[in-house]
Amino acid sequence: MFCFLFAQESDDRGYIVRVGDPAPEIVLEYTTGEQIKLTDLREKVVVLQFTASWCSVCRLEMPHLEKDVWQRFKDDSLILIGIDRDEPLDVVKKFKKEMGV
Repeated sequence: MFCFLFAQESDDRGYIVRVGDPAPEIVLEYTTGEQIKLTDLREKVVVLQFTASWCSVCRLEMPHLEKDVWQRFKDDSLILIGIDRDEPLDVVKKFKKEMGV
């Protein structure tokens, strides 16, 4: 499933993660309120797409991510997560519905 999450900042260490570094623990919240940790997704390919309802580029790329990435690789342990962290939950839910994801 191409899922959509409402994220809240949970870490303010301020360091840069470089290619090859282990990802820091990230806790995300689905629009349903259920939470998921990045460590719950071990052994899967995880794509994090940072987005916003007002972002015209995001609105253009989302259908391509759904069709060309998610639909093609969803059976190969791919997880595609849209993250909108700076907008209220009701705006995120409306955006999710509008985009059909």
